[in-house]
Amino acid sequence: MNNDHHNISVLESNWDGIKVRYCHMKATGDFAWAMPQNGISIIFAPHDRATWSVDGGESQTTPVTSGSVLIHSNRNFVWHYREKKSEWIYLELEPQILTRIAKESNLSTDLEIEYCVLFGDPTILHLAQLFKAEVVKSGVAEKIYIESLRNLLAVHLVRNYSSIERSPITKQITEIIRPLNPWQVKQLQDFIEDNIDQKLSIEKLAAIVHLSQFHFVRVFKEAVGTTPHRYLIQRRIERAKTLLTVTRLSVQEIAIRVGYVNISHFTKQFRNYVGATPAVYRHSV
Repeated sequence: MNNDHHNISVLESNWDGIKVRYCHMKATGDFAWAMPQNGISIIFAPHDRATWSVDGGESQTTPVTSGSVLIHSNRNFVWHYREKKSEWIYLELEPQILTRIAKESNLSTDLEIEYCVLFGDPTILHLAQLFKAEVVKSGVAEKIYIESLRNLLAVHLVRNYSSIERSPITKQITEIIRPLNPWQVKQLQDFIEDNIDQKLSIEKLAAIVHLSQFHFVRVFKEAVGTTPHRYLIQRRIERAKTLLTVTRLSVQEIAIRVGYVNISHFTKQFRNYVGATPAVYRHSV
């Protein structure tokens, strides 16, 4: 990617199983800008008139609305003309993530996400906005949160845009998974409490109850009433409240003990959940 030539600014994060690239491009007028293959782009800045082509075919001039999605597959999508500055995000899932979903759902692992461009999908747009927020914040989010977003995107693509979705066998992807029993819920809660200062992952929690991580989030939410990520934050904040009340540990030390390396991130989440900063809370109890 030649950033200088195209007057483009890029923020990029590489997490486990997904690459996220948030871009602004100042270039307008006539040019040839090829989008990466095998990923998804979501357009944030609308265009009244844009010209593009696919695989060297005849160019088309169309409006591009904000929120438009492009699933590139193995096609060569090229922008030729735009009148306004551009803003978009590019998401690229590692193939093994999609393969794992297919395998755990008793589907053929020989699947391909199908080419489809300039369409609307509220789920993909919402996930793109959440990924954008994390890239802009330099990726301070919990690992468990990024995994949840990645898995939701992957499952959504397999269900709605894969080559195998046309087959009746894909109905198995929505198969009924047994809910967590009370003992399993207690086992998970105890593990989280005992490891609250660690970088917990969906994969690790799912393994405790012998479920695939793609089904785990759903049954956890059904059993506990919230997602694993939100539950983990709640428990960390509750532990922090206790430590602020009964110890003289510094706010920084408490942040570390409840799993936060970044003290400003801890302070922000504490304020969001409690309505006051850790220091103000400590003096109010």
